[in-house]
Amino acid sequence: MKQKNADPQLDLIPAMNANRVDLPEFLEGRKPLNLGEYWAEEKFDGNRALLYFHEPDATIHVVTRGGKDVTENVLGLNNDNAPALVAALGGLVLDCEILPPDGFHHHNLRSALGGYPEKGLQWQVDNGELRFEVFDLLRIHGQRFERSPFEDRRDKLEFWWDAYLYEHTLLELSMVEKDSGNFRDMYIDLVADGGEGIMLKHRDGIYYPGKRKSAWLKVKRQETYDWVVTGFTDAEELNDKGERTKFAGLVGAVKYGGYRRVGEGREPIPPNWTDLDVETIGQCSGMDNATRQNMTDNPDLWLGKVIEISGQQADPETHVIRHPSFVRVRDDKDRMECIIENP
Repeated sequence: MKQKNADPQLDLIPAMNANRVDLPEFLEGRKPLNLGEYWAEEKFDGNRALLYFHEPDATIHVVTRGGKDVTENVLGLNNDNAPALVAALGGLVLDCEILPPDGFHHHNLRSALGGYPEKGLQWQVDNGELRFEVFDLLRIHGQRFERSPFEDRRDKLEFWWDAYLYEHTLLELSMVEKDSGNFRDMYIDLVADGGEGIMLKHRDGIYYPGKRKSAWLKVKRQETYDWVVTGFTDAEELNDKGERTKFAGLVGAVKYGGYRRVGEGREPIPPNWTDLDVETIGQCSGMDNATRQNMTDNPDLWLGKVIEISGQQADPETHVIRHPSFVRVRDDKDRMECIIENP
């Protein structure tokens, strides 16, 4: 059985998203931002998910950003101690990042979470268990804390961590740096060690389900953008010398775009929108040979997928990315999150 949509009885919470901070402005202190109002965490390169401690079935459910329940794909999360933990923490909802075993990278998570549970579980038996970096607490014992300041949510997370959660071997508590004077050094050190960067979270910021707000800011080692695949271009057959090119007969570039909000008030996107409503805004290349061949052989399977694109900067009006390059597929992201904001 492949991935399934999460049970509505879980009372799902769409994951909050972060705005970007311009990297040079952050490093040089030019951003008009009071860093003293923020705390910093490491930004992890994994799959975003929420954990639901569901009492009716005594199970810890793993629901991806796209609303898929991948609980059956995760080895060891619902171990012998899980029912007692769920009973003690009934209704607990945690925001987290799923990380691959040590020595593996983000794209390896597809082997564990992207298909049939039996294949995903076997991959973990062969390579190691997944890890869950926990950074927020949203609900517990019937109480909802989405409207509480981040500082209060963090206090509650640490309380319940010390009381119960620390016992679970797959869960890890994210570390918080509260001294703004250390943020830049923290970023530089993490990137030097191969990390993605840092997250800045406003101490008084509430949790905005499914929205992108400046209460959370991400500072990454490079700018990346998530857009929907809308089509392809063919590679040039011949070069200027009349010689057959390296990619002749294959996809040359990927067209990307997103959904544009309607009306001056930017009403929500209608739920019945289809692929026909996607607007193309640019194109990129940079795929490895295997990915390029796969796109050529299976174009229909790629249409509508969300991909991550790296680049120097995006035009604020057209959203066209300077020097774009394909990075990876974002199976953890819903394509309806790829919004073309009106200037």
